[in-house]
Amino acid sequence: SGSSKLAKITDGAVIFDGTGDYLNTAWSSDFAFGTGDFTIEMFVYWQGGTGTSTVLAWGEDINNRFDIGCQTANQIRVFARTGGTTFVNMSVANGISTNKWIHLAVVRNSSAETMKLYIDGVEKASTSSVTATMPTNTSDGIDIGRRRYASTTSDDYQGFISNLRIIKGTALYTSNFTPPSEPLTNVTNTKLLCCQSNTSATEGDTSGATVTVPVSATISAGGVRVYAAVTSSNPL
Repeated sequence: SGSSKLAKITDGAVIFDGTGDYLNTAWSSDFAFGTGDFTIEMFVYWQGGTGTSTVLAWGEDINNRFDIGCQTANQIRVFARTGGTTFVNMSVANGISTNKWIHLAVVRNSSAETMKLYIDGVEKASTSSVTATMPTNTSDGIDIGRRRYASTTSDDYQGFISNLRIIKGTALYTSNFTPPSEPLTNVTNTKLLCCQSNTSATEGDTSGATVTVPVSATISAGGVRVYAAVTSSNPL
């Protein structure tokens, strides 16, 4: 474990230019994790920048939010706050390199009361005694490629994202693992699966549906472009 395999070219990575590109999916009860298990994973190819570059985020306001982001000094951070109380603030210095595919996985295990960050299949950060309810954003949904608190957006992401999957009700990884080497699939409890089509940034699973799978809400694109097969810029 511990390295993202590059043996197979996979179409469908999505490019974000850092100046207004994003994906958004409307909120659904499928994203209301509460205090239960969940897994969020994806491949990212960060192209750097001078400040925070948010990969995925949602939140009603600054006191109720969740985000995964890249920061200066090649730092990756996972942050969660509900009701003004921060219950997860994990960061890994030099956890992410620019211009290199990295597999990220954020996993909450409710029975163990932990939230963990895995980078290329290796546990790099962990928060214990995690019992708080996860924040929501029923008005604005989930943004991919920028930070959002209610109507306020910032920290646009510059780089590529591929094979983003959100699973509710399953802590898919509980120890170190070998990162996927094939496109992610619609496994049990998958609520969002995107950034893996070579024809549409808003396409869902491999069935070709233009909706998230199995969520009924569509994904809308804010200027992002599908990035078709180029060996150096596809993770699988």
